[in-house]
Amino acid sequence: MSERKSASGVRGHQERVRTEVERRRKEAKSKGESFTALTDEQLSKKLKRKKSPMIIWQSWTSSAPRGGTVNYNVGIYNPDPAQWIWLFAHVFVGPGNIPASPDEAVQAVDARFPRLTQPKFAGLSINPLGPVPLGLA
Repeated sequence: MSERKSASGVRGHQERVRTEVERRRKEAKSKGESFTALTDEQLSKKLKRKKSPMIIWQSWTSSAPRGGTVNYNVGIYNPDPAQWIWLFAHVFVGPGNIPASPDEAVQAVDARFPRLTQPKFAGLSINPLGPVPLGLA
């Protein structure tokens, strides 16, 4: 069994992620942002999969005045022993959780709001065992 899937390997990853999540939770709270993160159970399941860089937390401004900016931040963690490359985040306004497929969700974009993909070419590279924050506005 690889270290990643062993009980001690999973616990080690969980501790690293917990530390990062709590740091980001405090940061979001100090800015008045909303915040969510994976539970220990969700994290444990994700860590047992293969090839799984994962979103471990997200924070955002809950509202903005008309014409204002909403900030969205996401934390990505790479539990794998190899670097991941060519990763992008795409944010849009629309009913993304309601449609049955990702294709339908992307087609249901509310065109009144801009779409945003970050980072620019050539994408995000995540080193092994590394958390990476990504901010979009």
